[in-house]
Amino acid sequence: MKRTISLILACVMLAGSFCVTAAAAPGDGTAEAAETETAETDESDEPADNTEAPEETEEISEDEETEYIPVTVDGEDADPDRLAFYLEDELYVPLKAVSEALGSWFYTWNSALQSASLMADDFFLTVSADENIIEANGKTYKIENGLQIADGEAMVPVEALCKAFDVGLEMDEDGAAIDSTVHPRAEAAEKKSGAVSGGGYSGGSYDDDDVYWLSHIIYAEAGGESYEGMVAVGNVVLNRVASGSFPNTIKGVIFQTSQFTPAESGSVYKDPSSAAISAAKDALNGVNVVGGALYFNRAGMSSWASNNRSFVTRIGNHDFFA
Repeated sequence: MKRTISLILACVMLAGSFCVTAAAAPGDGTAEAAETETAETDESDEPADNTEAPEETEEISEDEETEYIPVTVDGEDADPDRLAFYLEDELYVPLKAVSEALGSWFYTWNSALQSASLMADDFFLTVSADENIIEANGKTYKIENGLQIADGEAMVPVEALCKAFDVGLEMDEDGAAIDSTVHPRAEAAEKKSGAVSGGGYSGGSYDDDDVYWLSHIIYAEAGGESYEGMVAVGNVVLNRVASGSFPNTIKGVIFQTSQFTPAESGSVYKDPSSAAISAAKDALNGVNVVGGALYFNRAGMSSWASNNRSFVTRIGNHDFFA
């Protein structure tokens, strides 16, 4: 009886061991399924990684749009707020910052009229949104794309601004370098003066009274002439002052008997244009386009000067003689 019970217990224990072993097989399959499911889950994460790529490209593009364009005056940064930009191949720069770097001591912006004006020594400049020009000391400089606004600042083409200030400019793919010690317009006038004739007034100190009378006679005699023609008339007056053969003051030369018709007719008292004032200052500062000429008259006219003096040059409607 005991042996029978022992056999029965042994069979039960053996059967239990088989069942446990058999049950382990589904467990292994479940683990594999879990591993497969985990692998599938990992693969499904790949699209999430790809979504970061567009954001990274957008940031690079944004950096390129705000790339810094250096603008310097005499080697110093003239655009600290990084506002310069290109518009149809024209480099636009902040009017206020660059002008101050060039010596402007007064600047004003009229938001209602969308116009700006500034002043420096013997220099006045204006620009407005409704006119595609910069006007400086009576001269105009065309700006094809007009005045632009960036972050509330008036922006103008650097080339037109440098022409207005009569300063040097060098440009390359890296930006713009402005040289305030170079004066292309004045230097060109001096070269022409040397080519025409030597001698004549070469510049010196002057006062408001000199500017007043010289600008008045320039406007009366050559108000309808080119800017060069106006400077030329101023040169004749100043050459006479320096010659020793005429009165030694500008007013004295103008009012010498039978010399200048406007002095006799009274037209010399008409208010001069800004261009005539600028021409007077240029002449007083030594810009000379007629050399030592002491006389002028209407082009082609027979006169004492045309018959007795050496012809120097013709500018517009006037002939000049030394």
